[in-house]
Amino acid sequence: MLAGDYYLNARNIPSKNLIKVSIPLGIKVLSEEQFKPVRDKFYADLRPNIQVIVSMWTTPYAVRCN
Repeated sequence: MLAGDYYLNARNIPSKNLIKVSIPLGIKVLSEEQFKPVRDKFYADLRPNIQVIVSMWTTPYAVRCN
């Protein structure tokens, strides 16, 4: 996770604000049902003082509900 660590350090973002989620391997387009657990974990871990969200991933993904 070199890119994420670099971004945290470059922007002086505390590591406690990092949220990691896992997207099923080998799937390029997620159904809404496949995306729901990812979304739920993200929102459960999101702290109330966060004002901006930056996301990055290693494989292009899409969600059919978007």
